[in-house]
Amino acid sequence: MGIVQADDVEANMKRLMANKFDFNDFLTQYKTMNNMGGAQIMKLMPGMNKVSSHSWLLLLAKLL
Repeated sequence: MGIVQADDVEANMKRLMANKFDFNDFLTQYKTMNNMGGAQIMKLMPGMNKVSSHSWLLLLAKLL
């Protein structure tokens, strides 16, 4: 994973709009966000600043 490609973004958006975005797509998006700063970016999302870092670590341990 490195630079986010425009083609990948468009394909993901189409999958999301077609209601075919699955857990693997979510996990790929999460890993991409994590490479860009992870928790720091998540805190910028509405409501996410209320989730503790400890809670995120527990969730990640379950997912991975």
